[in-house]
Amino acid sequence: MWLYWFFIPAIKSMRLSFYNYSYITPERTEFVGFDNFVRLFHDKDFFKKHCSIHFLMVAVVVLLIAVLAFLIAVLLDGNLRGKTFFRTVYYMPYVISAVAVSIFFMYFFVKGGIGSRFFSLFGMKDTTWFTSTKYALFLVIIIYVWQQIGFYMILYISGLQNISAELYEVAKIDGANKAQCIWYITFPLVKPTTYLVITLGMINAFQIF
Repeated sequence: MWLYWFFIPAIKSMRLSFYNYSYITPERTEFVGFDNFVRLFHDKDFFKKHCSIHFLMVAVVVLLIAVLAFLIAVLLDGNLRGKTFFRTVYYMPYVISAVAVSIFFMYFFVKGGIGSRFFSLFGMKDTTWFTSTKYALFLVIIIYVWQQIGFYMILYISGLQNISAELYEVAKIDGANKAQCIWYITFPLVKPTTYLVITLGMINAFQIF
């Protein structure tokens, strides 16, 4: 299955990169060698616009995912009633098709839609986001973070469960409040999980170029 759906298409895509190919007129396919790569690396817009925008998106996405997933995991790891339900709700977007998620958000972020009107309260224009050069990147970031955050939340929850409850009990005896426990105990002890979240987040975010 992996061979059919991933390996063979990857090989075909790599082969096509050496051709002047069009899906509209495939009969005019012409072998050009490395000309496509030469044109790519001499294209100023590729580095100034496309690459810079993508690196910005990766940085914002990874930061948002790491922070939000950690905070949600801390909240749902405590003695919260119905936390299993909330964990399921947060994780569900991760298993939903990306196409379905995109269509869902496109209805919310059209002109006059719920999402567009909500952000207009903060000074943003009420417009169709996915057709706007100003807001399209924000929409991609919102969609991606919303869909992916459940997976990274699970990673953090698994890391939190490895922390001994005795550490929190001792800290409370010494007078530490909840915020201090999170900052001085939880955050340092989940650093290995944070490194994993950042690494996987960067790998996955770079794949949506």
